[in-house]
Amino acid sequence: MKISILIAVVFLTISCSTTKETKPSNSSKEAITNTEDSKEINTQLRDAQLIEQGFDFVAFGNEPFWILRIDFDKNNAEFEQMNNPKYSFRTTNDDNNIIEEIEYHSKENNLRVIANEGPCYDNMNGEGFPYEITANINGEEMRGCGKYLGDNNSTGKININIYGTWMLRQLNDTILPLESKTRLNINNQLAISGFSSCNMYNGSYQIEKTSIKFKDILMTQMFCANSIEIEYM
Repeated sequence: MKISILIAVVFLTISCSTTKETKPSNSSKEAITNTEDSKEINTQLRDAQLIEQGFDFVAFGNEPFWILRIDFDKNNAEFEQMNNPKYSFRTTNDDNNIIEEIEYHSKENNLRVIANEGPCYDNMNGEGFPYEITANINGEEMRGCGKYLGDNNSTGKININIYGTWMLRQLNDTILPLESKTRLNINNQLAISGFSSCNMYNGSYQIEKTSIKFKDILMTQMFCANSIEIEYM
């Protein structure tokens, strides 16, 4: 627990005073544009309209685009896919829990929804969600991201360009030389690794709203005189 808290401090320091060595992929560049503010406003407007219509949960998928809207109070679900008719479903399950699994039915169609908690990102606009969604409609499986509407567990818009290697350039008031090689690596598989200026460390991370939490941190145990490790960690 102590190391996890200290590592969190590392990220705060790096986020304010580091440079990134790796270049973002083309897909990341496409997802991050200079219109972040307008996208966020549109996202808020979209959610407000869905809440006004009585929906409690929403999920989206791309390639092809689809949207799932769920009204828990009425036990209703709507599934809409581009260039296809909109399906309406009902369920007899009074104890709906989208986090696990729920099935909806109509006269001719069946919908099965499975949600797994974990960060999920729209690969078109970079919007972040707290659930990974699998929607199976009439045997066809589609994957996407979802969230409860009006709840604080939405991850909001996450800049997915965090992936790559971050080099520490400044620690408090001290500018560090390039050869210090103190770094933090963040990959898209929920894993981190790095070098503290003395020891190597690794672990995992979790996106929560617009923050990042580190856990399961392991570290080598070398001693280095005159190292910035203690202050860094």
